[in-house]
Amino acid sequence: MDGHAWLTWFLIGIGLFLSELAAPGFILLFFGLGAWLAALACLAANPSAAVQIAIFLAASLVSLALLRRFFTKIFSGRARPGAEPGDMAQAGGQTALVTAAIAPGAPGEIQFRGSYWRAAADEPIAAGAPVVIEGPLPGDNLTFKVKPVAT
Repeated sequence: MDGHAWLTWFLIGIGLFLSELAAPGFILLFFGLGAWLAALACLAANPSAAVQIAIFLAASLVSLALLRRFFTKIFSGRARPGAEPGDMAQAGGQTALVTAAIAPGAPGEIQFRGSYWRAAADEPIAAGAPVVIEGPLPGDNLTFKVKPVAT
């Protein structure tokens, strides 16, 4: 390769990273990493084409073997038991935290299962207060009906 081999490897790496978005599986990502390591080798020294390809393949395969399982665990979606996101009716009886004050006729906001939801109540509830979810607001499946936690 010529004096711009580092740029060629860098662009190949970007192409592989972008290809990973189209074909997710955490494989092309590591070949992109190998291409970038070959680019770094070209910047640090001027290895022959055979050495560049060897660096690319070795770095790609070693990173694939050592890091793929780790990345797959981090980026795979796992639902918590009983945490079906669209099943609001089963949320009844569970507690949440008010993040924006709720007043009668003026919905506020709660944090529930790591997400923020609109919430309505028959009485004013200040931000920061714990509430019990009664279920979805009738006629509005995007808003929870809540009440203050009995103390």
